[in-house]
Amino acid sequence: MGISIRRCWKSVNPLSNKSQSMSRSPPAVPPRGTKRVDTFRPFSGKACQHLAFDPAQEQFPILRWLDPPHFQSRDRELLPVLQRSEFKITREAQAAVSSAEREVALTLFQVGMKELWLGYAVQVAESQDPDAASMTVALVTAVLDAAARAVDVAKPKNEEPRPFQVNGRIKCLGTAPGGTSHPSGHSAMSYAAATILGELCPERAEEFLRAARNVALSRVICGHHFAGDVAAGARLGISLAQAYYRTGRKLTGR
Repeated sequence: MGISIRRCWKSVNPLSNKSQSMSRSPPAVPPRGTKRVDTFRPFSGKACQHLAFDPAQEQFPILRWLDPPHFQSRDRELLPVLQRSEFKITREAQAAVSSAEREVALTLFQVGMKELWLGYAVQVAESQDPDAASMTVALVTAVLDAAARAVDVAKPKNEEPRPFQVNGRIKCLGTAPGGTSHPSGHSAMSYAAATILGELCPERAEEFLRAARNVALSRVICGHHFAGDVAAGARLGISLAQAYYRTGRKLTGR
């Protein structure tokens, strides 16, 4: 398989033209055991009823430092698969996680693309009037689909193999995903949905972003993506959701 060693960063980083700090600064995640003000809200309906943990609570302490929207690979012009530092992140994360954390990662792999976010959308809609509620679910569904399409367009341009495919020391947890690795679809869709939901329900915006971060980190734990892949996906999803929200406000006059 041919690998595009050099690639147009703009194709997977829509925010690259904006002056933003993309440093490796730690996210605002409290240490394990810190009591949160917010509490886990059980999901109603069919979506995510089986979850036995809070998707927004810290799940992977070994990757506490990794904040996907702000992470940058050491060489922005090279795909993550061509950088030793990216392999090191994944290997160290897999070596440090517990069996319980691996189970959480596998669960987020299964529900993190759509089911989790539709569950959150239903939660937000339950406190709205009927018209706003239907708009919330429709908007989250639309931005999830748009993010998936954007990733499908970006991935063939990069042709990056997944970590477990090129390094025998990296395990593939769960069912091996198809397709290529850059950018991460789970990450793009999660951050897109979290951004939209945060605009619609500002008091829970940080909660949604924490859940999106957990979904993105789970992809590294599972050996399905490099850190640079989930970072590119996060920025793609955020940029797309912001554009969707601005367009929606113009159309509705709200």
